[in-house]
Amino acid sequence: MDPVLDWAELGGRALARQFPTVRGRDAEAVVEMVRRIGPIQSQTARSPYLALGARMPGVTLAAVSTAYDDFRIVRGSTIRGTVHTSNPEDHALLEVATRIGQRAFWTRTLKPDRTSLEEIWAGWSYATCPATGRRAGTTWPGGPASGCASSTPRSTGSATR
Repeated sequence: MDPVLDWAELGGRALARQFPTVRGRDAEAVVEMVRRIGPIQSQTARSPYLALGARMPGVTLAAVSTAYDDFRIVRGSTIRGTVHTSNPEDHALLEVATRIGQRAFWTRTLKPDRTSLEEIWAGWSYATCPATGRRAGTTWPGGPASGCASSTPRSTGSATR
């Protein structure tokens, strides 16, 4: 049986999950922080910089930007149209959950008559090589594209830096 926690212990555990100890303040540390806390939901694209700065005193704009630029963390609008910053693996899960949950909304809004939602979504998800900016021929989430310097393809539709 799990121990019964009082409010102070419960609050302490919740706080520890939101402010884990991560060594360093470089891009690698930023990626590790996002991995540990999970996706960061925000109303604007700049808010995750503030959220990471609050959790990692001393982290620089350059470190967070490098993590985005290297596509080790990605930003996308998924659930309810809000902005989520996550690692690419978590983003793929958020995107699938959103598509399932909002299928009726997309159908009602787009009213596709000559194509299916799956074809529309596949068009949005077509990967682009981060190194060259050219379409790489790999769908999100996928493996490295031939000739690409990065192992994580960038989605042209839903996940961006």
